[in-house]
Amino acid sequence: TSQLTHTNVNVVFPRQFWLRRARRKSSNFAPKTASSRPKSVQFRFPAMATPAPTSLDVTDLKFKLQNKVPVFAGDGTVRDGCCLLVAASVHGLVFVGTTGPQLRVLQLSSITPDKVIDEVVPLRTVALPSEPYQLAVSCDHGLLAVDVVVGGVPFVYVYSVPSFLTPAVGKLYEIRTSPEGGVRSTQILWNPVIHNMFSLRTENG
Repeated sequence: TSQLTHTNVNVVFPRQFWLRRARRKSSNFAPKTASSRPKSVQFRFPAMATPAPTSLDVTDLKFKLQNKVPVFAGDGTVRDGCCLLVAASVHGLVFVGTTGPQLRVLQLSSITPDKVIDEVVPLRTVALPSEPYQLAVSCDHGLLAVDVVVGGVPFVYVYSVPSFLTPAVGKLYEIRTSPEGGVRSTQILWNPVIHNMFSLRTENG
């Protein structure tokens, strides 16, 4: 970081400037006396930014496990390249895809501050038409995209994230992602600035 300070700068106009100015006022120009010489004018300018302090490397930074929360039974096989864990921290929600046709929703306020392993936390279960492969949350944490298959046709369902805090979950859009059947998404990327725009990559390119 840098700090800005102010300093006073003295500016003195050259003698030729004042001579030209006097000639315009009167054709009978008389040389200026010492007492009539122009005085300096003060302007206040921002000084250059001061250098930032020397950086300091921190080597003892640690991440410690706070809780372990089971979200589904480990009796299924997760496909490679899936993205099944996303968070909308603005709303205090974590979304987890499972190996079955469902979505689990964890509310962070339900986790106790104590360090508890395998803590039983209430989870919300949202039914899906198929096993999800990709989850993605928009840059403003307001929209959730889920890759699913409906009757052999690939879709992306877009949900309202705040609606997961209400009794009725709001599904806003059902977007078909490929004219071919059975083609799944391999990545969903929301625009980092425009909250309602995302790009999609599919298995067939």
